[in-house]
Amino acid sequence: MNNISRDNHLVPQMYLKAWEDNNNEIHVYDLLVPNRNCSEWKNRTAKGIAFRRDFYTNIENANEEDYLEKIFNERYETPAKEPLTKAISGDKLNAEDWNKLIDFIGIQIIRTEARALEILKTSKNVLAHVMPNELNQIINKLSDENINIKKLNKEKRRLDKNVEKFKMPLEGHIEDYDNEKKILKVEATMGKGLYLYMLNDNEVKKILNVLHRHKWQVIDISDNISIPTSDDPVIRLQYCSKDEYNFNGGINQKGVNIIFPISPNKIIYTQVGSGKKVQFNEEFSIFIKKIIVEHAYRHIYNSNDDDEIKKIRKREVDKAKFDKEKKIENTYIESYKKYAMENF
Repeated sequence: MNNISRDNHLVPQMYLKAWEDNNNEIHVYDLLVPNRNCSEWKNRTAKGIAFRRDFYTNIENANEEDYLEKIFNERYETPAKEPLTKAISGDKLNAEDWNKLIDFIGIQIIRTEARALEILKTSKNVLAHVMPNELNQIINKLSDENINIKKLNKEKRRLDKNVEKFKMPLEGHIEDYDNEKKILKVEATMGKGLYLYMLNDNEVKKILNVLHRHKWQVIDISDNISIPTSDDPVIRLQYCSKDEYNFNGGINQKGVNIIFPISPNKIIYTQVGSGKKVQFNEEFSIFIKKIIVEHAYRHIYNSNDDDEIKKIRKREVDKAKFDKEKKIENTYIESYKKYAMENF
């Protein structure tokens, strides 16, 4: 399939438009650059930022598909567009509006480059969490007398059907142990295949179900403060004080603050386990701006060239690191493509 969407937006264009200036451009501050000659701020259109080539492209029956890009757009982005506009304008939101916005926030948590990296860094824990119980059933069914790759693959295909579109990147191997015994090895391929698996409907529903249990509200930022957004815009803040906090909070962890900027002067907010209505004074609005900048992965998006953002977080000039990340990004795409063409 050639006619597919390849520029996969990790942050939706319709969301980023809230930070457009009078020329319909967004001001981009890159946090990692290869040399000091790179401009500190770049003006770009929403279409030209926050995307990666083939980041979500999947392979089915040796054909490339843009299944996820379409799902994100049709199921989450388009339904959220009107409620998001209402929230930014200060209009009253009904229950259906909130349902669509919460779904949108949930998808935004898991669709970013930062999230993919988090999954791959903790892949052993992820596999332990998502490995279906049926894998054990596969092993139990394969006795010493009838164990063979053909039967293993048949059972794996049955397993794949239960996770709908995306397949767990597993391969089975049988090795001789001695004259009487054989060893069954089931190996997982880390990389894009594992990340795509974590975006299957079953895993997404688990996240959305948790988020829908919380009490959400739209909060105005202080009049004197303008906030940016980033390439990882949903923040899970564990807060003790303005000097003691981190971004490792769980979405169902009591006391964690979930913060999602929706415009230069508004956020959507919840504190897990609390239904209290809150307001931000100027001091706390400044703190919100600070943590949005600190939480960003590689890019900050703003409505102007804001020197305060540069003071909060200086960009990193490191050509070796920049080149290494580009290489990892290419490997992420190409290794999946090679594996999937052979196995899917």
